[in-house]
Amino acid sequence: MSAGTSKILLYTGTWRATNTVRVYNSKNQLIASGQSFSAGEQSAPRLAEIDVNTEIDTTIIVRIACTNGSGNVSLAGMQVLAAAK
Repeated sequence: MSAGTSKILLYTGTWRATNTVRVYNSKNQLIASGQSFSAGEQSAPRLAEIDVNTEIDTTIIVRIACTNGSGNVSLAGMQVLAAAK
């Protein structure tokens, strides 16, 4: 991730499960997380906005996990936004 990045947008979803988004730095330390959400028989899309203000170039790891249920979670797209100047 480049210096000046302010936010990550994740276009994600879930079906018969709970979707949990967490962002880690290169040392595997949690730096941000999105609000978990669940769905039953009807799938649920969601736009997760994760604030990741950074002042230096860095590596991040985004984990989207199925934390409950027997269904699945998905990632349809991702956008990285720079801070407004």
